[in-house]
Amino acid sequence: MKVNAISIVYAVALLIPLEGLLNVYRLNRTTGISSTVIWYGSFFVGIVLTIAALSLSSLLHTSYRKVQKVSCILWLPYFFGMLYLMNRLFPMTNEGDAPGPIAGFILIGSLLVYPFFLLIMSSIVKSVSESKKLHIKGEHL
Repeated sequence: MKVNAISIVYAVALLIPLEGLLNVYRLNRTTGISSTVIWYGSFFVGIVLTIAALSLSSLLHTSYRKVQKVSCILWLPYFFGMLYLMNRLFPMTNEGDAPGPIAGFILIGSLLVYPFFLLIMSSIVKSVSESKKLHIKGEHL
């Protein structure tokens, strides 16, 4: 259950910035918020959610190597499910809101790089949490 929860947060952490990037014109038109604010806001929310998921994984003691690998792969079905759901709930009604042609390359690049990013960051979080545990144990002696 913990691995699924962490994987869902990983998927949402990538979904929000990519949806902000792909739907910036629609969000701009419907909300009136400038495109720059949408880009930076979605990127910031994605970073915060990724850090929260990594911290959550270290707090739940799921930083074992096999669990890390599973959660770094399991986010993909959740991501595609949420992406499909978003496209069904909010269909594109105005052709002017379509993303540019380079957005597809950004999406593919993000999907290829994100698992490696998660593995690297989870390794860093694991080493930091282990060093804190050793430091705390050393102070009580």
